[in-house]
Amino acid sequence: MKTKMTPTFASLALVQALVFPAFGQAGPPAASSLQDISGCSLEGDSVLIVTGRDAAARRYKYPFDAGIDALCNSKGYAIAASPKALAPPTATAQGAAALPTASASGFPPNVTTPTAQELSALLSGKSFRATFADGAPVRANYGADGGLSANAPGYYDTGRWKTEDGKLCGSLRKIGDFCNEVRLGAGAFYLHRNSGEIVRYEPD
Repeated sequence: MKTKMTPTFASLALVQALVFPAFGQAGPPAASSLQDISGCSLEGDSVLIVTGRDAAARRYKYPFDAGIDALCNSKGYAIAASPKALAPPTATAQGAAALPTASASGFPPNVTTPTAQELSALLSGKSFRATFADGAPVRANYGADGGLSANAPGYYDTGRWKTEDGKLCGSLRKIGDFCNEVRLGAGAFYLHRNSGEIVRYEPD
């Protein structure tokens, strides 16, 4: 009986080694270097990224952060916010919510849809900062020459930006093309991320 079961256990061990490699030792490769991403899923405060398919599949585990979120979104795998992002907004000293109540469209009330020219004038040659729902701070610099740089803890990317009526578009080297709805209000702009989150960007 023992002899007959050994090949089965050996086969199972081989499959586990191929599909679920150990996370210890040297650790997973840089997320930005992954090729053929075939899935992203949230597990606690971590994100599991799968590359390849079937017997060639590999699974890697990363802490949830803005860079990982952007990478998964760019590949068409929107992941939910991490559990700590589900906490209610903090209150100001006056007891009001720190973030304005969103309208039915997801954007706060009393915002306006900019023309391509208005949005370009707002962004050109300036830097803006924001905080994602998971608490990660992000900063974007929109060069007057159309150059774009974006950074967050553990993430940095460069590319190009352009505007359309009501949209901020462009391309980043690591995540590829993007085109997101934008609204203006009170000296800031609100961007609708691929994940569904509305982020307020303020001048840096």
